[in-house]
Amino acid sequence: MADDSASTDPDHMLPYYVYELRDPRDNGVFYVGKGTRDRVDYHDEGDESDKQRRIAAIKASGYDVTRVVIARFETEAEAFAVETVLIKWNYGFDQLTNAIHGHRASFVRPATEWRQQVYTTMPGIDVERVPAGLRDGTYTQNQRDQILDNGIVEKLWAIHDYLRGAFGDDRRHHTHEPDLSVAQDPHVLVSGFSTALRLMIRLPLNGRSMRLQAIPARGGSRQAMTEAMQRIDSTCAINSGTCYRCYAPIGRSLSPEIDRKGQLPIDDLVGLVRAIRRVTDRLQRPVGQPAPGQPPA
Repeated sequence: MADDSASTDPDHMLPYYVYELRDPRDNGVFYVGKGTRDRVDYHDEGDESDKQRRIAAIKASGYDVTRVVIARFETEAEAFAVETVLIKWNYGFDQLTNAIHGHRASFVRPATEWRQQVYTTMPGIDVERVPAGLRDGTYTQNQRDQILDNGIVEKLWAIHDYLRGAFGDDRRHHTHEPDLSVAQDPHVLVSGFSTALRLMIRLPLNGRSMRLQAIPARGGSRQAMTEAMQRIDSTCAINSGTCYRCYAPIGRSLSPEIDRKGQLPIDDLVGLVRAIRRVTDRLQRPVGQPAPGQPPA
C-alpha cells in the first residue's frame, strides 16, 4: 500500500522496510531507501541534492511525491540487501537520485549488464575475491581462517564502496582499495583531505567492528600528524602502531558513534562517514580556534 502505510501503527508490523519515491508525473522511481517507523515521510527538507531538486520540481508542478513501502523485514540486514539490489541491479544507480549504491554494493551486478546484455565475470560473485596472501603463505593458518570465516574481504569492500558513494566527486576524500598486506591489520584508507594525516578504517579479524585511526600522510612525519591531531582533538594521544610508524585513535570526543573502546559497529557506515567528515571539518577550522566542546588554549 502506498502513502497511507507509512502512517499505520508500526508496533504491530515488521520493523524494517524498503521504500520507493515515485514521480507521479510519469510514475518513475527516482529514489530507493531503507527505513523504520516514519522514515519514508521525511524527504521534503535537506540539502541541494538531486533527490531534493526532484522533489521540489514535483511540488512546483502541483503534485505530491508518491511514497511506497514495498517490503518489510525482521532484520536490518535483510532490508539493506533488498535496497542494494533494487538500487544497483533492478533500477540502476545511474537512473536514481540516490547518493550511494547501498551496503555491500560491490557484490551486486550493475544494471548496465542486463541493459547491454553483456555479463562479466565479477570477483565476489562468480569467482572468489581472495587476497594473494591467502594463497602464497603470507598469513598463518589461523589468520587465513579468521579472514575467510568472518567475511573480512567482503566487509572491507563494503566499506570501500559505501565511502566512495558517500564522498562522490569530493576530491578531499580519496578512498583506497582494501589493503590486506599485513594480516593483522586489514584496512581501508581515506586520504586527500590533509597533507599531515590519513584515516585508516581497521577491521579486527573477528569482523564485528571497525576502528577509525589517524596515521601519517604518505611521506609525512609524526610531528606533522601530532600538530594536526591537536587541531582535531587536543586530548588524543599518539601511539606506536604495528602497520605504520604511529597512529592516533579517533575517539568519542570527536564522534559519539564511537564506543569507549574506540570502535564502531561494522554496519554503522553512516556513523563512519559522519566521523570522517568531522575530522575534515576540524582540520579546516582557523588555527587557534578550539574545536567545539574544547576550551580555548
